[in-house]
Amino acid sequence: MVGGLCLLFLLPHAYEGLGVWAIPVAIVGLVLPVVSEHRLKRSAQKGASRTFMAVTVIGLLIHSMLDGAALGVGEHGGAHEGHG
Repeated sequence: MVGGLCLLFLLPHAYEGLGVWAIPVAIVGLVLPVVSEHRLKRSAQKGASRTFMAVTVIGLLIHSMLDGAALGVGEHGGAHEGHG
């Protein structure tokens, strides 16, 4: 369901904003979590690496901050544009 929503709604909008670069960014956004999860499962079997876990948490933190920043920016350049 989430994949379908991304393909039908998010990717076309990203393509409008980024052009052709939206496709490789979407591929990285698909492949990176799959590879990370696979590595995490393998590490968990051996005893999870603290370094890998720290990198994963930092990556999620950066992702959350970028999501928040993207939501804060309006279509016309900024959330506070036209106020003041």
